[in-house]
Amino acid sequence: MSKRTSFDKFIESYGQPKQKKIHTTSTTREHPKVTATPRGEFPFKQKNFQHLAVVKSGKKKSWKGLQQIATMERSQCNPDDPTYLNIDSPPSLKPAKKYSDISGQLAIYTDPETGLYYATAEEYKLIKRLTTDLVNGYLALRNASHV
Repeated sequence: MSKRTSFDKFIESYGQPKQKKIHTTSTTREHPKVTATPRGEFPFKQKNFQHLAVVKSGKKKSWKGLQQIATMERSQCNPDDPTYLNIDSPPSLKPAKKYSDISGQLAIYTDPETGLYYATAEEYKLIKRLTTDLVNGYLALRNASHV
């Protein structure tokens, strides 16, 4: 008499493990219909699907890919105009925003002695205590020269 393992009990209660992917379609709740789907076929795809792109003249309208649309857009516009395909655009008309060199907040003030941007009075007090090496380091981070 052999001992029954928990795996044997599992196999008896649930059956053998399935080898293929199975798609189930249920007509009733009690007895589902089980069908195997061949590889590459999906039940939600319609085999006879056609796009509804027929022009009144009877010819089928051809669908354009992204490459064709990009080529057509490039040929229709001026080469100097900015498009989605090029990054060249004219400079902004708005002034550049200045951010504090200490905290990174939007800076309203500039220290005339060091040229550092600051946003609050506490930052100004801190800037007054900085050494020239630290001031030059902050300016180098911003790619600015010492005044």
